[in-house]
Amino acid sequence: MKQQITSLTHLLLTVRSGGVYVIEDLHTSYFGGEGESYLVKTTTIESIKRLIDHIQSECPQKTTQIDGAIFSFEISNKICFFNRK
Repeated sequence: MKQQITSLTHLLLTVRSGGVYVIEDLHTSYFGGEGESYLVKTTTIESIKRLIDHIQSECPQKTTQIDGAIFSFEISNKICFFNRK
């Protein structure tokens, strides 16, 4: 889980404009392991939910640099595609 978020925050910014960054195995956010479960703030799923709020609300308190780098994203079963601005 932590690796997915770390990779997203560091690698998305290296993707060229118009490129796509993919996170797979999103279902692991719901496994009951250490720090991983439904509605736990540190999971990848919850991080993506916060990104939705930041992108849609033009929130003045950006939590990451990637908020402004994402053009759109699509979530499907166990996978998410981020489209770079």
